[in-house]
Amino acid sequence: MAEQDIAHLGNALTALGLEDKFLSNGELFAFPLIERGRIANGIIAEKLRLGRWQGVVKMMYGGFGKADALYDGDRNELREGIVRSALEHPKSAQFGRETLEVLSKAGESDLIFRLATNILTLNYEEFNVIVSHVNSDYLNDAEQGTKRKQTLHQKAANKAMAERIYDSAFHHFSQIGDTEGISQVFDAALTLEHGHSSVELLERIALSDSSQKDERLKRVVLSSISEEKGLNPLAAFQLYKKHNIVLSPGEIAALRGKVAESASSYDIERKFADD
Repeated sequence: MAEQDIAHLGNALTALGLEDKFLSNGELFAFPLIERGRIANGIIAEKLRLGRWQGVVKMMYGGFGKADALYDGDRNELREGIVRSALEHPKSAQFGRETLEVLSKAGESDLIFRLATNILTLNYEEFNVIVSHVNSDYLNDAEQGTKRKQTLHQKAANKAMAERIYDSAFHHFSQIGDTEGISQVFDAALTLEHGHSSVELLERIALSDSSQKDERLKRVVLSSISEEKGLNPLAAFQLYKKHNIVLSPGEIAALRGKVAESASSYDIERKFADD
């Protein structure tokens, strides 16, 4: 077979969806060794072009069809091609469990890291599943480990914020000391559109920064008497007593009024009978 035909055979097989059958049946080994490499290269290149990068992972890191042994291209360029294929074909970016296990077993933490941090369509849960397959040694590297962990926490925090998972967003921002991000979580959690805010989360955020503690605690308590959604008045009153928050006489009166409006006599007697 002519050299040009050999070069295109892998592409043609892949375009027709016959490449896996061709490899699994061992038909590749009917060709001379040099031709096997060209065919394998053609299959891989066409798979990447079509967005079948997870199939390439199975071949190159999972040993399917022995294509990994025959491939004679640059391995770093292959990794670039996998990432590029995933980005250019967003619908293919939902990782299969086998893909992650194959990459993890092959020690390809950097490739997993790059896919996780570059594919924008991943939601918070998907992102965490993928990141969990990154080797701890890769994240604890003496030179790059801190930067890598910071990148992962930043990406995770942004995804959690977008999905209104504020507890998780606070955790990730705290891990990298992002005070601006923490302030964004506090503001968002304080003015939830549906239902009352989480007193536990707001209290944790307030107490995490001594320089803003008093101001934030006061904002949390006063949110219960504003027209916007805020803290439940009963929870706000309890927080006010717990931390001895300084309020004006008018603010205290307004808070007591909100408690009276929202609480049953049972709640008042059970929680605030001593006040």
